[in-house]
Amino acid sequence: MDSGSSSVSNICTYVNSIPMLNGSNFKKWKEFVTLYLGAMDLDYALWGDQPKGIKDSSSVEEKNVNDKWERSNRMSLMVIKCTIRESLRDTVAEEATEAKVLLQELEKRYYRSSTFVYMVLNSLPTQFNQFKVSYNCQRDPWSLNELIPHCVQEEERLKSEQCESAHLKRNSSC
Repeated sequence: MDSGSSSVSNICTYVNSIPMLNGSNFKKWKEFVTLYLGAMDLDYALWGDQPKGIKDSSSVEEKNVNDKWERSNRMSLMVIKCTIRESLRDTVAEEATEAKVLLQELEKRYYRSSTFVYMVLNSLPTQFNQFKVSYNCQRDPWSLNELIPHCVQEEERLKSEQCESAHLKRNSSC
């Protein structure tokens, strides 16, 4: 195995260790993405703006800075996009041309959603305790949009249990 394919193998291993963004794990996902990009020295485009006005007459230093930014941006976009669940990728990632802007858009969209999921779970009454335990045992957390139908379904299950219990009590007193 040559060093080029070894390097590609290492890159793939590291990228595969980044958790897939699923809508409710943004904070953890962002930590892994920024750590990976920083360790690979690919995070320049996340922290700096794109150099403007590069022309044939620009200095070698200006051209080098621009090349560094463009490579960082291209690689960052690829890493970010390939670590977003496919169903979420279509909504925001396809049109992005700057990694910094994409990360900001994802943060606006998913950081608050992730926080709301835990706020909603903590606000549920004690009848939902079994539901909360089941949720916490899951491998992948839900987004707010996934949580709502599950809460409705659990509420319906609890109502039907109450009706069955009331029906049994009434029949057993005869």
